[in-house]
Amino acid sequence: MKLLSGLDPRTLLLILPVSLTCMILFSHNITRDLAFILYLFILLIASAHIASVIKQVLFLALAHLPLLCFDTPPYQSHFVALAARKGCMIFSTAKIILANISANKCIHVMQKMNISRKIIIPIAVCFRFMPTIKLEAGIILDALKARGLLSLKRCLLNPLLTFEIFLSTCLFRTIALGEELVFSLSTKGLDFNGKYFYRDVGFSYRDFAFGSATALAMLLVIYLPRAVS
Repeated sequence: MKLLSGLDPRTLLLILPVSLTCMILFSHNITRDLAFILYLFILLIASAHIASVIKQVLFLALAHLPLLCFDTPPYQSHFVALAARKGCMIFSTAKIILANISANKCIHVMQKMNISRKIIIPIAVCFRFMPTIKLEAGIILDALKARGLLSLKRCLLNPLLTFEIFLSTCLFRTIALGEELVFSLSTKGLDFNGKYFYRDVGFSYRDFAFGSATALAMLLVIYLPRAVS
């Protein structure tokens, strides 16, 4: 039973993202981060996602293992542990929101709050986007394991390199999926108001101004150091 499903969707949509943003920007203390992650884990358990909590606990333990094994761990180990904590915060927050708020309910609530369509549409797309990213991440992990690029030994000996390989692959796949979603939205005309849409394609004064500004900036970048020297 999902105990948070009885809450107003606006409560979760306002409180959790604000709390997450504050923790990411202003907290780099391991005790404070783990306390907030514990709070998110309790909410995940209340949302009937115990398996997700177990996986994240194992992931956090693996990421912090080098800090416990060495008296003076390298800075890469501290960076990997910090990235793992922030990643768990983001994933847990998204999981809680997706588990308790449907896309239709989210859109309906934001329409009642008179929020602009420019904000509603990206948020609605994110509800469809996050499960796809999760599926793609699983496929990437399986591919890395099949090629021998992901193992417990590599994670312990080269945690930063292993994380970099996984993250860079995820970023490239995320960019590709984002482009597909943008083209889909543009084709359906969701970025326009009204029932009929007409897009006039052609150069305007904005294109000329942008091109001129870019050319001027490039000239300054090329010739300014020579003039100073």
